[in-house]
Amino acid sequence: MRIIENHRKMTPSDALQKILEDLPEPSSETVDLGNASGRVLREDIYADRPFPAFDRVMMDGIAVRSSGIARGIQSFEVLGLAAAGRPAQSLEQPKDCWRVNTGAVLPQGADQIIPIERVVEITDQRATVENGINAAPYEFVHREGSDFKNGDRLIGAGAVIGSKEVGVLASVGSAHVTVAKPPEVILISTGDELVPVDQIPKRQQIRRSNTWAMESACMRLGIPATQIHIPDDPKAIEDTLTQLLHADSWIILSGGISKGTHDFIPQTLQKLGAHQRFQWVKQRPGKPMAFYKSPSGAPVFALPGNPMSTLCCFHRYVIPAIHMSLGQTTSRIQTLPLASAFHFDKPLALFLPVQLAGIVNTSETAPQTHISRDPHLDEASTRAIPRPTKNSGDFASIMETDGFLELPAETNDFAAGARFRFYPWI
Repeated sequence: MRIIENHRKMTPSDALQKILEDLPEPSSETVDLGNASGRVLREDIYADRPFPAFDRVMMDGIAVRSSGIARGIQSFEVLGLAAAGRPAQSLEQPKDCWRVNTGAVLPQGADQIIPIERVVEITDQRATVENGINAAPYEFVHREGSDFKNGDRLIGAGAVIGSKEVGVLASVGSAHVTVAKPPEVILISTGDELVPVDQIPKRQQIRRSNTWAMESACMRLGIPATQIHIPDDPKAIEDTLTQLLHADSWIILSGGISKGTHDFIPQTLQKLGAHQRFQWVKQRPGKPMAFYKSPSGAPVFALPGNPMSTLCCFHRYVIPAIHMSLGQTTSRIQTLPLASAFHFDKPLALFLPVQLAGIVNTSETAPQTHISRDPHLDEASTRAIPRPTKNSGDFASIMETDGFLELPAETNDFAAGARFRFYPWI
């Protein structure tokens, strides 16, 4: 059954919800630890031993019994060196000590480390400590199992694997890791006016840029993507889509989806059995956007061809869908306040490009101290400066912006300090 949602009611949140409901189940694959960085973990990782696995010496110095320190002993017989990686030694007498290195196993019977800085003199036979050292059981000792017990969960499925995750995975012996298998993405541009990036366009032509921008974003997400261009020819469009719609690849189309005489995409998708979930969203840019399920069950995003429409819709809908398809749990929506009041007179949600500015303090009159290119600033100290484009084809103007705010359609006037969802460019 063909479903078309009334764009007067379809909000961006409604549209995303329908997209996420129709995504295929995430799939997994196993990779070597060396190839796991940047991937999304699809298994919980548990400690295979206590963390740390032994009472670990945290300072170079000598290991003693605190009971000897309590009795005022300041000179100790050195039994030898306990170095990192060697089996545990034994300390039986309060008058004895072991010289120890950071990372060594605390000798059995010892319960206090005297840092080397507080050792007045040390030879192979004796060590003398300074006055005023108090008995402090397990001072400078990282106790066995004090961080995690054997069997504790260390990393949850859905985490993006970075340097700290790789360190933990290595520490528990995860030489092979189960990760989300990324979808293969086909990026399709349409239009007779588009020419390859290395070609000099005629006056009436422009170079293809949308699929390049989306491929770059896919690369940042670790998603394999392939670019295809189709001219405004119904047969060429049908022939290309016939092959692609029965594969498992995600299809992201740019252009050809509105009501123009050369917008052949909607009717071709319907003819080939793609199931339309909605078209037309109460938003600017990108109002004609549509979403389908292919006969194979893979998602098909039909994005308007204007560069800002494609870019905003990709960030607002495709990126969250990719995160969901990977089972990723670490992505989150930021909200940021407007740095100044803004007016938009259309009854549409607005994707407003903004530049992020840091603030000296929370005073309303505090000057802006810097403009940041980092989209992950502290939400409490960041303001979003409106940088609207002239139209949905004006994408060169966003070079100094960090992302966009989504301003809801329910009002036309947005006060300075009001908070809205922020989507960073990637």
